[in-house]
Amino acid sequence: MPPSAHRATLLLLIGVAASAPARADFSDTLHPFVGVGYSYEDNLLRLSDAAKAAGAVGSDSSRQAFAGVAFERPLGRQLFTGSARVSRVSFDRFTELDYSGKDANGEWKWQLGNDLSGTLGGTYSESLSSFSDFHAAERNVRTQRGAYFEAKYQFVPHWQLRGRTSRDKYDYEALQQQYLNRDVNAVEAGLDYLAGTGSSIGVQARRTRAAYPNPLSFGGVVFDQAYRQTDVKLKVRWQISAITQLEFLGGRARRTHLYFAGADSSGANGRASFSWVPEPSLTFNAAVWKDYSPYEGIGGVSYSQDKGASVGAGWQFKPQLQLGAQLRTTRREFVGASNAALPANANDRIGTASLSATYNWTRQLSITASAFREQRSSGSFLSSAYSAKGASVNASLQF
Repeated sequence: MPPSAHRATLLLLIGVAASAPARADFSDTLHPFVGVGYSYEDNLLRLSDAAKAAGAVGSDSSRQAFAGVAFERPLGRQLFTGSARVSRVSFDRFTELDYSGKDANGEWKWQLGNDLSGTLGGTYSESLSSFSDFHAAERNVRTQRGAYFEAKYQFVPHWQLRGRTSRDKYDYEALQQQYLNRDVNAVEAGLDYLAGTGSSIGVQARRTRAAYPNPLSFGGVVFDQAYRQTDVKLKVRWQISAITQLEFLGGRARRTHLYFAGADSSGANGRASFSWVPEPSLTFNAAVWKDYSPYEGIGGVSYSQDKGASVGAGWQFKPQLQLGAQLRTTRREFVGASNAALPANANDRIGTASLSATYNWTRQLSITASAFREQRSSGSFLSSAYSAKGASVNASLQF
C-alpha cells in the first residue's frame, strides 16, 4: 500500500464521518481542543555517564503548543472515530531540534448483520525520534504512516474466525538514520472460542515482511536488514472475575533474513498482562513480555530481542483528581548481521519509574503534571550507560 493509500484511508474516514447524516448533533460529534505544555529533562540527549563526567551538557527545557479536533459519529450500526492534532515544540538550548508535529488517526468500526464485523483504520504521525540510541543534537523527525483492515465472523454462537492485514511505513529525517526507513506488511488469521462469561481462547498465525529501501553499505558489502517473521501463538482472555482479568498472547516466533542468515533467530515470544480493579477508583496492572524490536543505533545490528516487565497503578483520589504510577524494566539482547561478530555480552537493561497527576479544573479544562527517572546499564559498545530524569506540566482546553 503506497503512502497515498494511507492518506486516502484517513481522508475517507474523516470525509464519511463529516458528510454523512448524523444521528447526534454536530456539537456532540466534533470536539476541538487546544493546549500548552512545558517540560525539562536533565539529559535530553541521553548522553553517557562518561560523556557527562567529561563536561558534556545534554539538559534542556522545551515549550509546546498544540491544537486539534476529535470526532465520534455513529451511523446506524457503524461508528466513526478519530482525531487530528498539530503541535509546535521549541527547545531553549538545542534550538536546532525545534519541530512541528502532526498526528492523525481515523477508524471505522463496521457491522454487517449480526455475525460479521470489523475495523478499517489509518494513522499518521510526525514526531521527534528517541535519543536512546542516537545521541546527536540533530533534528530527526520520524514519520509513521499506517493502515489496517480486520474482520471477524461468528459462524456459530461460540466460535469466531478473524483476520487482519496491515501496512506500516517509517521514514527518518536525519541522513544518518535513513538506513532505518522501512515498510512492514503483516497478515494475520485466527480462530477463537468465545465463552458466555466473557472469556475466550484461540490460536492465531501471523506473517510479517519488512523491507529496507536504504540499507547500509561498507566496503562494497550491503547490510540489508530485510526479514520475514512467522508467529504461531495461543490467545487467551480470561475474565477471572468481575474485577480481575488476565490476557495472554504467546507462542513461537521465527525471524529469518533474506541476506544474513547469521541474524536469524527463533524461540518463545509473547506477552501476558493482568489487571485488577478492586474498586471503581482504584486500578492495578502488570505485564511481562518477550518480543523483537528495531534497533535505532549503529554497529550493523538489525534488531534486539527484548524481555521486560511493568507494574502500574491508578487512583481516582477525588472526582477531579487522578493519580498514576508505573515501574518498567527492559533487557535488550542485540542481534547483528552475524551473531559471531558481536561480543558475548551484547545487551543492556533500562529501568523507568514515572508518576503522574491529572486535575480536571472544569469539564473542559484539565492540567496534567508528570515526572520520570530513567537509568540504563550497558554491556557492550552498542549502547551507553546513562541516567536521566525530568518533569512536565500540560494544560488542555476542550471546547
